[in-house]
Amino acid sequence: MRSLTASESQQFSRSWLSPSRDFAFGFRKIQPNHGFTLSIWFDKIPDKTIVWHAQVNTTTGLFLDGSKVTLTANRGLVLTDPRGQELWRSSLPPSSVNVSRGSITDAGKFALLSEDSETELWSSFANPTDTLLPTQELNLIKL
Repeated sequence: MRSLTASESQQFSRSWLSPSRDFAFGFRKIQPNHGFTLSIWFDKIPDKTIVWHAQVNTTTGLFLDGSKVTLTANRGLVLTDPRGQELWRSSLPPSSVNVSRGSITDAGKFALLSEDSETELWSSFANPTDTLLPTQELNLIKL
C-alpha cells in the first residue's frame, strides 16, 4: 500500500512522476480557495497545468489539508478526508483481480494494473474530466 497526503505547507505535495518527468500525479493546492485536488498535471512547465482531476462530490469540488489517497489491492485508488471519510475512489470492474500497482505514463495517463501488469483495470484516460491529451482516445457510447 502506498499513499500521498495533501499538505497545506506545500503547493505541490509529494507526487508520483512519469518516467520522463513530464507529468505528475498527486495533490495540487488550489488558490485562492484553500483546498486541494487529486490531479495529473504537466510538471515541466511553470504553470503546472492540470490535465485530469478526481471529481469529488463536495460543495467546492476541493478537499482539505490532510486528505489522503491510498493505492489498495481491492479498491484501487481511495481518497479520504482527514477523518478517514471516503471522498472518491477509482471505479474498478465488478469482478476484477487485485490491483498490483499504479503507473503514470509519459502520455499523462495514470493506470491501475493487475498483478500480471498487462491488464489495465482503471485509467484516467478512460475517465476523462475536461482535458484530452494528444494520445487519448475518447470512447463515446452510441445510443
